[in-house]
Amino acid sequence: MKNFNKIIFISAFPPDDRSGGGVVTSEIIKSLANECDDVEIWTFGSTVAKHPFNIPTNSLRRLIGLFLVPILYPLFTGRISPKLICRVLRARREKALLVLNFTQVFIYGVFFPKSRMYLIAHDIVYQNYARRTGVLRYFLQCIVKWSEYIILRVTGGHLFVLSQKDADLAACLYGLKSRVIPWALESRTRDVMELAKASPEILVKSTYFTVFGAWSRPENHTGLSWFLDNVLPELESDFYLVAIGPAMPKYLAKRLSIETRAEWVGFVENPYPIIRRSEGLIAPLFFGAGIKIKCVEALACEVPVFGTDIALEGIDLEKYTVPSVCCNSVIEFVNAINSRIQSRKKECFSNPTIT
Repeated sequence: MKNFNKIIFISAFPPDDRSGGGVVTSEIIKSLANECDDVEIWTFGSTVAKHPFNIPTNSLRRLIGLFLVPILYPLFTGRISPKLICRVLRARREKALLVLNFTQVFIYGVFFPKSRMYLIAHDIVYQNYARRTGVLRYFLQCIVKWSEYIILRVTGGHLFVLSQKDADLAACLYGLKSRVIPWALESRTRDVMELAKASPEILVKSTYFTVFGAWSRPENHTGLSWFLDNVLPELESDFYLVAIGPAMPKYLAKRLSIETRAEWVGFVENPYPIIRRSEGLIAPLFFGAGIKIKCVEALACEVPVFGTDIALEGIDLEKYTVPSVCCNSVIEFVNAINSRIQSRKKECFSNPTIT
């Protein structure tokens, strides 16, 4: 990167602390800022105050993208902006590096030299659609796979992914070579370890488990709903669950407000002290793709993760000091969590100073 006097960074989502993708984006921006003094950041979203080059997303923009590039799935064209296209075209004449963050903005790579372009894929989009259900799933899977293949082949920049799992998928599905950038997750792990040392912002029960995430995301709230319906009734009577994160759907917020063994505390500026003091993070995810950053963060807090194959995939679990338990069914979740509760009771019985 030292060969460039400017970096133009275009991200499909803004950097933030409320979602896994936003967290990783923040880490990538910090790394780029260390490499170059002039980083121009363009984002799509609502953080206008943080980033002056912010473009709102709306239905009209998605319709424009569908009209301009009808052969691709709208996910890959819904962030086309004439203003940003002009900026990318001007950057061709500058000694600039173009960094495209998330597959949803890779379309801008069509307008830029491949040799001066980095593509950062947070996941392989097709994997997410391959795990979905519904009558249109096969059609969606075909069109998404075709679109992702085209967008990666036509742009042709240097492709980076967050895990070896995604590197293997890119090679298997599309015949593409990519480089893994583990430093984004490693940097986040170090940050979380420091944040977890603080005192918790809110007080909860002395013994509890946590669930954590942006609850507007379907894979998060459907997984939590499944857990409350199927697993919670089978757990030990002293099990208690603390749900952390913003945007809980109304039906779940209402249920949690009357649930005696669970509560939703909403968005917490620094949730990691709460997670660190818990018995473990529960991650009942049944679809999605990419690395689940919340699981990485929980392991950085030195608490075990009780999660599905999808929740734990792509994470190098051997790097962490605490074990994780893979649970893909009701009985597996029940046995693993009840075993943890029983072990805790035995510890407290043998050592009364433990609370």
